[in-house]
Amino acid sequence: MAEIVTWTLLEEHPANPDSRSAERFLSPEEDEKYQQFKFPKRRREWLLGRMAAKHLLINSQAGFSTLSSRSFSIRNEPDGAPYFVTEDGKRLPGCLSISHTRHLALCALTLAGSLQVGVDLESIEPRFPAMVDDFFTPAEIESVRACPPEQHDLLITLIWSAKESMLKVLRKGLRLDTRQVEIYLHSKEITDQLETSEGNWLPLGACCHDSGSGTWSVAWRRMGDFILTFASYSEGGEKAIQWVRV
Repeated sequence: MAEIVTWTLLEEHPANPDSRSAERFLSPEEDEKYQQFKFPKRRREWLLGRMAAKHLLINSQAGFSTLSSRSFSIRNEPDGAPYFVTEDGKRLPGCLSISHTRHLALCALTLAGSLQVGVDLESIEPRFPAMVDDFFTPAEIESVRACPPEQHDLLITLIWSAKESMLKVLRKGLRLDTRQVEIYLHSKEITDQLETSEGNWLPLGACCHDSGSGTWSVAWRRMGDFILTFASYSEGGEKAIQWVRV
């Protein structure tokens, strides 16, 4: 039986001021933290991520469908990994991942204890050449060089986003050398994928040189000017995973 991972993509609504949205969605604990952010951009992104995660929980888990989003909170582990807690402080099982950029927030949630998930959301844009040299493996650099020039920005964004998703699964972020996770790409295959990526989930070959004997699953899709990537890792053999949008 496939493990269910639910996900959602939430867009910021320009008609809703930040303060009004915060009043509707944040618990008192979260609102206190929200008020401490000094920069409007950071406030908006943090709030949008919380809104997306709470929307996901309420609309994917029957036990939470009638609850107010103010009645539970999202906290972070010391390493930054987010998790849900109920009003009485009880932690929910499973794995939650949040990513945001510009006016969008992406979240994924699984209650399967044997599965770790990570998501990343990136805008497709030019990046400094030094980024590829410093953070990509030799094989990934070669894939970029073999790609048609008009697709360089998309491919670099894709590799970087997939790495970010995997690093979230590992709960080490950029504290780990990004070359420890590797995305396998063949120039002909990736060129075909880039041409058909809009709205379709496509698999990526991937490995981590420091993650044990478990199984990785990485997928991606393009939505307009953005790349979405999902990564999961399971111990004890390969698991079928069903990604369900909420």
